[in-house]
Amino acid sequence: MVTSLESCQIFDISPEISPEIAVYPGDTPFSANFLLDMKEGHHLTLSSITSTVHLGAHADAPSHYHKEGESIESRSLHHYLGTVQVIEVDLGQRERIQPEHFESSIQAPRVLFKTNSFPNPKEWNDDFCALSEELIHFLHNKNVITVGLDTPSVDISDDKELLAHN
Repeated sequence: MVTSLESCQIFDISPEISPEIAVYPGDTPFSANFLLDMKEGHHLTLSSITSTVHLGAHADAPSHYHKEGESIESRSLHHYLGTVQVIEVDLGQRERIQPEHFESSIQAPRVLFKTNSFPNPKEWNDDFCALSEELIHFLHNKNVITVGLDTPSVDISDDKELLAHN
């Protein structure tokens, strides 16, 4: 099946991937190794990268948080392409978003939360906002198929229970 993107608008909200981008403390930072580089007079640019896959804007496959979960390459793009609703919430630090934190009705099958709690992708901070378990259930009951936010994780930075992931 071929799908036309002619009538779609794509907004890329990804931070620039570079050696300066912050990663979870102890995780593998981004680095690039240039084997050949046209800027150095070579006939082409050839490189390799090393990095955590939890870098910048990304989608976690269900296999990340469930041992029998689907891997990313087997996921339908339907989860990631289509109508999305952005909901801005103004919360304190390290707070989990609850359904009562916003007044918007859910109008799309994909929802992104704008928290502004991780403002500089080059500087790590542990006090970013996250999703609550209650919010996940609320969105599921509203037939939301994809949820995301502008932070490095859907859970609080040092959370070991991973309630939003699960």
